[in-house]
Amino acid sequence: RGRALGFGSGLVLHCDLAVAGDTAVFGFNEIAHGFPPLIVESYLARYVGEKAALDLVLTGRPVPAWEARSLGMIARVVPDDQLDAAGAALVERLAGLDQRALRAAKSFLRDVVDVPAEERPTYGLEELLRWRGFGNDE
Repeated sequence: RGRALGFGSGLVLHCDLAVAGDTAVFGFNEIAHGFPPLIVESYLARYVGEKAALDLVLTGRPVPAWEARSLGMIARVVPDDQLDAAGAALVERLAGLDQRALRAAKSFLRDVVDVPAEERPTYGLEELLRWRGFGNDE
């Protein structure tokens, strides 16, 4: 809700799931103040790609919620008047799921990027079997 510029947008990127109201605005406006946003540049391209990252930091332009969603900065956009309910529903949904499975899914998604693309299906199967207790050497 509102404006999340500079550090606020960086913080949003580090959230596992971010839901924004449709009038929210994101961006990295440090460059307009003569300050290169080098910290955010250390991770921004991971989330939005290099071209979009350069656009965001070199122009410092504000990005509306719908565009932030298309760039991968946030997970969902909802009407402002539904934001609280959408957040509560998301929390309720996650709280009702198997927490061990959620942790495994989150960890796997972060780890699999380091696996060569052609090995990812096998890696996924091996990790699933290990998670289910098969193939443990312990």
